[in-house]
Amino acid sequence: MKSLAKILRPVDIFIAGYELLMVLISVVFNGNISHYQEVALRHGTALTVVVVLRWLTVNRPRKYLTIISDWYPIVTLPLTYRWAGDFVHAVFAWKLDLLLNRFDIWLIGEDPVRILQRVASVQFTDLMQLSYCSFFAMIFASSFVLYHKKRFREFDNLRLGIITALYGTYLWSMLLPAHSPRFEVWRHLKLNGGWLTHQISAFITSTAYCGGAFPSGHAAATLIICIFMARYLKWWSLPFIITTILLLLSTLFGGYHYLADILAGFVHGAFWVCVTVYWNRRYRQTSNS
Repeated sequence: MKSLAKILRPVDIFIAGYELLMVLISVVFNGNISHYQEVALRHGTALTVVVVLRWLTVNRPRKYLTIISDWYPIVTLPLTYRWAGDFVHAVFAWKLDLLLNRFDIWLIGEDPVRILQRVASVQFTDLMQLSYCSFFAMIFASSFVLYHKKRFREFDNLRLGIITALYGTYLWSMLLPAHSPRFEVWRHLKLNGGWLTHQISAFITSTAYCGGAFPSGHAAATLIICIFMARYLKWWSLPFIITTILLLLSTLFGGYHYLADILAGFVHGAFWVCVTVYWNRRYRQTSNS
């Protein structure tokens, strides 16, 4: 029977550490978190499930456990995003929106939303909204391609890169809260698209929360996807690169992110690319020794 250190992979260690940190923050900053007991219990349960799942996968190996163990970090991302909303102003009450908006204007001379809205049409607006919704689809698709081709080592790197980047942005949102342009600068922004735009806008309004814009998880995760797909499956990288460009453009067009968010997301994502490759390589070396 293997020890806990042998059971947990880098991705499990990172997720377990994140869940433990969320439990501690829930308790320490309980006055700033609604129903903090429920929030702490939720993350404590998630931590327990991760450890138990890995213990069963390693010590009671079954094919279905291996698949669940491989994919749980990816398929639970929408839920993790939703839960992160409990912590947006748990630590600090301030927001960076005014500074981020001023940076955008200083950098390119005008608000990016205003520039893009000048070229808006019904068709372009529908394309932008549809592109914005491609984020989780990109994550699942890129991961599935590598897994289906049995490029498991490469899948491990991509998965760890995505997880560390996105979970990292959730942590940054507690330290540097930003609500995004549509909640602050462009509160009355109306996207004049067709039926598709209206349906997507209604869905986003019902699922998204105010905060967590800086740095951009969209930019960080899609950069990682493009880098790893270009490195591992060159011919597969082009559709992901095109989708990434449209996705990031849509975050500016719809006021979901400041340009500063995206630039910071690129830096954040590049950092985790380096960490991911090194950490997984070290893990494989120690596991095989």
